This record gives sequence, structure tokens and C-alpha cells, in this order.
Amino acid sequence: MNTEHRLLGWERYPAAFPPSGRWIDDVNDLQEQLEQNSKDLFVDEPSKVHLEASVIVDSASAQNRSKNNLGISSITGLETFLKASGAMEDGESKFFFISKRNSWTRLKISIEVFKMLCHFYRVFPRYVDSVLRFNTQISRTEEYLGGGCYRHVREDKTLGLERKSSFFGNWMIRGRVDSALFIRRSRDYLEWINSAGEDLKCWSLGDHPLVLHLLILVSCEKNWGPYIGYLGNVLSSMNQKISFLRGYAEYNLNLSHCQRIAQLRGMLETALLILESNLDIAAILAEHASDLYQGAHAQVPLEAHEHFRSEVQQYERMINCHIRNTRKHLRFAEAIHLLTLKIMDFRNDELLQENTDSMRVLAGETVSENKAMVTIANKSAADSRTVTIATVIALIYVPVSLVTSFFSTSLVKYGPERGGASAVEIRKEIWVFIVVAVVLMVFTMVAAYLFARRQKNRDQPQQPA
Repeated sequence: MNTEHRLLGWERYPAAFPPSGRWIDDVNDLQEQLEQNSKDLFVDEPSKVHLEASVIVDSASAQNRSKNNLGISSITGLETFLKASGAMEDGESKFFFISKRNSWTRLKISIEVFKMLCHFYRVFPRYVDSVLRFNTQISRTEEYLGGGCYRHVREDKTLGLERKSSFFGNWMIRGRVDSALFIRRSRDYLEWINSAGEDLKCWSLGDHPLVLHLLILVSCEKNWGPYIGYLGNVLSSMNQKISFLRGYAEYNLNLSHCQRIAQLRGMLETALLILESNLDIAAILAEHASDLYQGAHAQVPLEAHEHFRSEVQQYERMINCHIRNTRKHLRFAEAIHLLTLKIMDFRNDELLQENTDSMRVLAGETVSENKAMVTIANKSAADSRTVTIATVIALIYVPVSLVTSFFSTSLVKYGPERGGASAVEIRKEIWVFIVVAVVLMVFTMVAAYLFARRQKNRDQPQQPA
């Protein structure tokens, strides 16, 4: 089939996918979803389109590999490239890279370029489901677990992040040629997967149809060790805050400490989920490799198959090791969480006991003060009675003294002399003294009573109307 014929009907992708290879319920529904989300998925300005194409000619050894990179920035450029170099040739691999500036921006490709590329290389329609998840993010911290086998949710800013990635590989049985589509790469993807390990550098892309999948998995596995170790170091630093014996009140713990532990547990749970998913992917990859080897037209050499199986088993062992470490950190985080809660509970009990003791001392001091107040009140009552008696005496004595001092020279007189002496006699007008004294005393007492009543009324609070 020539390249021009394979380009026919690309506008209707994925609905134009060959019926014999659909294996999906409703391809038209995927096409509608792709059209509806195109504004959030793809750029709409031709100047922002940037599709990277890499053509690798692979010979018998990796040392003789040649690579040709090309940038495609328009639908016309892609059509020209596919007509000239899109045909599958023996020993040739074609890789296409669709990138994003950030995890919350659009793919740097137009929907027309995407449809033509996927239609030409017969990209399986169900792959559109993965592409739809690259929708525009509302937050820079929003993450999706689909790219979790890469450096994911890492707090260390010195290490790279690959939050969302997608890969589709197509391998032809005859001729050993393949094509691959990558979305969202942080650096040269081929250099990344080629540095997966010393044992895998000897692989040639044409040795096994699934070798590229294995290289991606192994390259991602290299990041799990440092990431899990980083989480373990954070847990160890938090454990140092509670591991040394001291008074409960001396522990510098608060609610934020528990929140941080809960956050780390969530990150470990996420890592465990992704690792278990990667383990399932490795099992599916091994099963698929066995099916290819046993197929009548697979043409996979026994040596390549055995080598591939051994590498998959090694990858599974490494993932299982990471899973065990993650579960160990989860148990450690649970122990730190429980110990932190216990310390905070004991510290609260100590504070409660201190408050109780303080209240008990305060209550004792209050009782002593109340007794002193009662004694003072009793003494004040006795003094008040004394003052009352003194006041009554004063009310009587002062008017009488005043009148007496006024009439002192007129109340008595000297009688006639008898034998050279005269007697002192009280005048008959003594009643004037008595009446004036009584009237003045009554007036003084009434005035004192009225003054006291007025003062009492003034001191009483006014009742609201």
C-alpha cells in the first residue's frame, strides 16, 4: 500500500480506522470526544505547532545505528514527510514526539496533524482515551497517575518530573520495522531509555518487538530508588523529633506534624499503587512476549526471547524490591503516627493535670481569702455598731453641749448671802434650756436621717423604665 493511499480519510480518524482492527464498541463516540476537547488539548495557532520526528536506521549492532531528526510545524510539512519518508522500510524505526511546555498547557500540535499522524500509522483508536487525559490543567500541582512510572510527585526540585506521558508502539512482523508515538517528554527520550542500564545497552530496537516497552519501563524504574529513599529520609528526620526520651511537655509537636505524616503516607500509598500497576504491566508484557514467540509468523529468535524474558524478570524483581521498601516505609509512618498521637495525648494529660493542680491551689487560696473576708466583715459589723452608738451619742451630746454653752451663764444665780456666803440656785427658766436642747436634738436627728436616706437613694442603681 503506497503512502498516498494511506493518507486518504485522515480527517475522520478514529472513525476511519479499518473495521477489522477496531475491537471497540463505538469509534464515532471517540471521534466526537476528540473534537469536543480539541480546544483544550491541541494548539490552534499554526506558529505553535512543533512535532519532532526521528528516523533511526538500525543495523546488526547498536554501534552502527544512525539517526535523523526533523521538526514538523504544519499539516503540509507532515504530509510531505509521510509521502517521502513515511513508508516502512526494513531495519528502520520512526519516532514521533509530541511535547508540552508544562503539565497544564496544551499539546504543541494541531488536531489536524494529530489525526493525520495517527491515521497514517494505524494508531489503535482506544489510544485516544489516553490522549483525552492530557486536558488543560486548572492547577500546576494537578497530577494524573498515568505517568506515575516516571519521576512523579517528587518534592525535591533538583530532580526532574514527568507527570503525564503516553506511548504507542507499532511493530511489523515482516521486515522488523516499527514506529512509536510519544507524548510529553522532558528531555531526549531516546537518550533517556538508552541509559536504562548497562545490560540493556546492547539491545537493538529491532531485536524484539517489545524491547522499546521494556526500555521505557526499565528507565522509569531507575527513578524509584531515589524517590523512595527520599521519602524514607523525610520519615527518619520526623522520627528523630520523637525518638529521644524527654518530658512530654518538651516535645515540639503540634497538629501540623500529624498532617505532614498523613501527607507522606498518602505519597507512599500513591507510589505503592503505581508500583503494583507497573508490576501488572510487566506481567502483561511477559505474557504478550510468550504469545509472540509461539506465533507462527513472529520470527522472534529463541535467544532474543530468552534474553527478553530474563530482563522482564529482573525488572519484576526490582519493582518487588521497591514495593517491599514502600510497604516498610508505610509501616514506619504508621508507627510514627501512633507514637506522635500518644505523645500528644500524654502531653495533654500532663497539661490537664497541671491545670487541675493549679485550680486546686487557687481554690485553697480562695477559701483562705473568703475566711479573711468573713473575719473582716465581722470586725466591720462590730465597728459599725460602735460607730452607730457613737453617732447616737453625738446626736444627743452635740445639741445639748451647744445649748449648754449658750445658756451656761444664765441657768444659775447666786442666792442671798447668809453668814458671809451665798448659795447657787437654778433659775426657774431652766425649761427653756431643756426645750431648746430637745428641739435642736430632734432637728439634728431628722436632718441626719434625711441626709442618710438621700445618700442611700443616690447609691442605688436606677431601675429601667
